[in-house]
Amino acid sequence: MQGSRAFSFTVCSVRSDAQRRASSQGPRHVQEHEPLMPAIDRWSHHIMAYPQPPFSPGKLLAELRSVIDASALPVSEANGVDKSMKSSTHGRLATCPTDDSIMESLRDQVVETLKSYDVFDWIPALVSSRDTAHATSGVNPFPNKLVKPRTLEDIQKVVKDARRKGLKVRVIGAAHSSPPEIILDIPDPDKVVLLSLTNYRGVTVDHKGFATVKAGTNLGQDPGDPDSTLDNSFAKIVDDLGWAIPETGGIIHQTVGGFLQTGSAGGSLVHGFHDAIVGFRLVTGTGEIKILMETDDDPSAFYAAGVSMGLYGIITDVYMQLEPTYLVQGTQQAYDAVPGGSFPPPVDIFGDAKVTTPLPDLNQFFKLPQNEYCRMMWWPQPDFSRVQIWSATRVPRGSTPPTKPYVEITETLQHIAKVILAFLWQATFNGRSEFNGLAAILLNLFVPAGPDNSLTFSDKWYNVLPMDNSVDDLVLPTCFNEIWIDPEHVDAAMQVCRELHIKDPGSIGNFFTEIYTAKESKFWLSPSFSRPKIRLDVNFFQYDTEPGNFLPPWQFYPPELFFVKYWNALDQAGIPYTTHWGKYRPDSQCNVAYLRQQYPNYDKWMKLREEMDPDQMFVTPYWRKHLQIPARNC
Repeated sequence: MQGSRAFSFTVCSVRSDAQRRASSQGPRHVQEHEPLMPAIDRWSHHIMAYPQPPFSPGKLLAELRSVIDASALPVSEANGVDKSMKSSTHGRLATCPTDDSIMESLRDQVVETLKSYDVFDWIPALVSSRDTAHATSGVNPFPNKLVKPRTLEDIQKVVKDARRKGLKVRVIGAAHSSPPEIILDIPDPDKVVLLSLTNYRGVTVDHKGFATVKAGTNLGQDPGDPDSTLDNSFAKIVDDLGWAIPETGGIIHQTVGGFLQTGSAGGSLVHGFHDAIVGFRLVTGTGEIKILMETDDDPSAFYAAGVSMGLYGIITDVYMQLEPTYLVQGTQQAYDAVPGGSFPPPVDIFGDAKVTTPLPDLNQFFKLPQNEYCRMMWWPQPDFSRVQIWSATRVPRGSTPPTKPYVEITETLQHIAKVILAFLWQATFNGRSEFNGLAAILLNLFVPAGPDNSLTFSDKWYNVLPMDNSVDDLVLPTCFNEIWIDPEHVDAAMQVCRELHIKDPGSIGNFFTEIYTAKESKFWLSPSFSRPKIRLDVNFFQYDTEPGNFLPPWQFYPPELFFVKYWNALDQAGIPYTTHWGKYRPDSQCNVAYLRQQYPNYDKWMKLREEMDPDQMFVTPYWRKHLQIPARNC
């Protein structure tokens, strides 16, 4: 998500199916640390605000089944199909290649059926209810308090004035982080200054590719910020001048400062965003302006402040050494993830078939030259289990293949995806299995496997590497937990996830897990400090937090309750991991012993942080807890 919100489908793109139910014994993290009480309080206020559908779910399900029964979709006997489904037309999963006209016709019939039940008329009310009731990280709870400085002097004055008045200061970037407490968890708007750098943007580049980037500059265009355009984006400006950065995340809506400060990354073991960072300017908690460079006699402050979540001060300018611009070309292909499937992937994703297959495991696969940039999307749903592989390389210099844009999903299809995802979540709520076959068929309409369903692309780096950039966060809101794992432990981690899905079908969901990489980083608090990582990004469709309006009784499901299943399973298996600073994190990582073990320079980072912000004006309760920052002695 990687600073990315991942969405990747061949042709149309919808992913659904779900079997979430709370563990009968309760998540261990919840019992020990009780992280869900604040979440329940946060979500419960809008339980009754979600509009009920203007149709009968049972009748709609029955008609969808009839539509699929009447289609010419071929029956597949692939392993993994529920035996009770094989004798029924509901088990026609079409994991083998199918005629495009059949798939298109069935897609059209499904959409027409949804329209006939006024499902799409329900969408505006559904979106409206979420706009007013759903507390996401992208919502500024105090819009009238937002300060937008235009100059370095303005920023310095904000900090000095806040210090004099004893106020907190927090910077809001593109609001891509979740949960909301990451940005702000101070309930009194009179005790905090919320600062946005949306008016502090711009890029200058010299003839050697040395760039000075104002931290409020968006990497690409942020559709949620009216001040952000393609022309004033970092990527467009530097590319027009013949320059580029080594990689991007799955989206480029974020500000340069926010992407850097949270330790975000793209998907490559060869290239890293942090490789391009050579220095930055920041305003400390005392209002002092400091310039920190990697070439300093003692670069400790540079390595410490690079990933510091705004707790060292306000980074105002980032200095980068750019590289010549480049093109990227690649392919996307979906495969059957189940053993014995009709179209198996070129990788052993669980790493436990080495005796019977010569396929590379995940660690080996990501190192292959053709996977210079790579990510996988794993759908573990019953009757459907699938893995989609997006892989790309830089185009050799001097070669200019024809431009073939990467097209992920149109706006119209995103609305269709939203309805089907929400529909299937409710249909399979609390581990209901009778609709697994229907869910698998609907998913297969949009993520078909087989050699006839491959996708190829070639384009400029900033049009290809952020493969999820076209997804509208309001239409398909996604939150996720990035689990960063040492490569030697990733096989065991995948096996743990597989076992979790068997033992607790409620851990599967109607979404996917993204498998991504991160090159080693030089910044002390980067999750990949000094070592490359493989990330398991467990995604959660945020409409699933809403009441069960398809099937009573009304329900809501905080994302923490979903992610905690994975944290507990990995902890119980003894697999070491860390998590992205800008995503959901387990309470088990909120202790000094863990922080010292995972981040060997933690104590030095804390000492330098105190020097940069002696009055703790950038520290909030959330970060005090997660970094174990002691209260200041007055």
